[in-house]
Amino acid sequence: MTRSYKSSPETLTPEQTVATTLPQTLLKAKGLASYLPLRTVRLRSAVPLAQAVHQAPSLALLAQRAQASSDCLRLVTPLLPPALRTGIAAGPLEEGQWCLLAANSAVAAKLRQLTPALAAHLRTQGQAIEGIRIKIAGLS
Repeated sequence: MTRSYKSSPETLTPEQTVATTLPQTLLKAKGLASYLPLRTVRLRSAVPLAQAVHQAPSLALLAQRAQASSDCLRLVTPLLPPALRTGIAAGPLEEGQWCLLAANSAVAAKLRQLTPALAAHLRTQGQAIEGIRIKIAGLS
């Protein structure tokens, strides 16, 4: 961060902006504006989230794992009873273990009954799933 002792924002370059304007206004009212140190902040161009995720290797890996988990949920959703579909969410997918997040204990109990069939269906669809864990997440 650079400091500038310029008395007006018109003397700043286009890449900079005055970060503190209220103290400047108060000092101008008292005739002391030339003594105010102005903080300047460099403006940076915004980077879209998708571009930032793909540029950082660790974020790219995280995005791939989140996408794989969402794909698993999309594959098993037709096998679930309609009333159960709103009470689940995709959890983390780590080393062949997929986690399903349940809204409450009743949803978790029914999911535990269905896990063997869900895991078998995912394997037939080409997903490398060894097991499914169920966690109660209190989803709304």
